Amino acid sequence: MYLKGTRARTWGMRALVGATIAATAFTTSLVTAASAGGAVFEMMTAHSPAAKGAKMVTIHSGSTWAWRYSTQALPDDWNGVDYDAAGWNSGPGLLGRGVTGETTNIDPTSLSAKPVSAQFRKAFTVTGAGRVHDGTVTVIADDGVVVYLNGVDLGRANLPTGPLDQDTLATAAPRADAAARKTFTFVVPAKLLVEGTNVIAASVHANTPTTRDLSYDLTLQMPR
Repeated sequence: MYLKGTRARTWGMRALVGATIAATAFTTSLVTAASAGGAVFEMMTAHSPAAKGAKMVTIHSGSTWAWRYSTQALPDDWNGVDYDAAGWNSGPGLLGRGVTGETTNIDPTSLSAKPVSAQFRKAFTVTGAGRVHDGTVTVIADDGVVVYLNGVDLGRANLPTGPLDQDTLATAAPRADAAARKTFTFVVPAKLLVEGTNVIAASVHANTPTTRDLSYDLTLQMPR
């Protein structure tokens, strides 16, 4: 009876140790992911068959944008999904004029009459939109900015409330280097996403018609 009891306790201990090792390995993998800059939910999706292969919806800093820099009237639907921006220019961020380190100069001919604002659009594709969670956009903007997702105002900074047009002046005048350090972040509700093509759009405004510099770049992150 003593030997049988000892054998039972031995197998019980082995099972307990095995379970502890497995749990420790799983916890360690989560800690490793977090310390490497990954989010815990990313590790969890790796262990979840239902979410296998799921990726965040992202737009990275330095991405290519369609852009418009003009004194001509701005179309009402310029920030919507169905607007045709084929005639716009395009280039990667940082986009701007009179900014040290800009990647795309939006005023290459140095227009004598400077537009007060510049507009930017980027289309991106989402599959499984119903599985995407709320996220954020982070914006570099000198001087003021309003950001839209599929035509819906996500937020604005250094701009007045109410209707805006291309000649609306910003309410503050941060320098480009200060704007790069003090970014603006807005919540992006997942319910605004549609299956297929979506559009992030932004309008950046100067504080005065004679403002020398203007800059823009944006990042988007929405987890699944």
